[in-house]
Amino acid sequence: MPSPIRLVAPTIALLVAGWIGHGIGAARLEDTRAKLHALEASGQAALAAQTVARQQLADALLAQQAEHEARLAAQRKAFDEQKMEMAEAFDEVQERLVTLSSQRPSNDAELQRVRLALASASIGLAREELNRREARLVTLQGQLQRLQAGLNCMQAPVPDDAVTRLNRVSTSRPAAR
Repeated sequence: MPSPIRLVAPTIALLVAGWIGHGIGAARLEDTRAKLHALEASGQAALAAQTVARQQLADALLAQQAEHEARLAAQRKAFDEQKMEMAEAFDEVQERLVTLSSQRPSNDAELQRVRLALASASIGLAREELNRREARLVTLQGQLQRLQAGLNCMQAPVPDDAVTRLNRVSTSRPAAR
């Protein structure tokens, strides 16, 4: 049988090795637990930051959406106002065309009367007055024709590319005063 001293030395060596192993393992366990707690805290902080960032993003998106909807509503309102203005302008053009259409025949009839009177007039002063009146009526007739042609032109459809070009040119130049 082996001697008890021979058994005691390895047993003590095993106990010391076990105690050292337990100390090292416990120290590493505590270090690992500390790292785990730090990671958990970091994870929770990251989740909290993510929640805050998501909320801020959602708030920013809602603000942008509200701003976009407000701008869109303003544009719709401006467009509706422009449509109303254009409808009113076209109505005014129609009224002016009707007025001009009624003025032209009376002007033409007056011009015919002046020309008949001019053909039968023989006195110099009366003839000069009739010539001046005829010139005014001819001028007025030309103005009425140009005005009517211009008003008819205002109602004509304009190609989209021409409107785009006109808008671009008119916005790039300062308005003439």
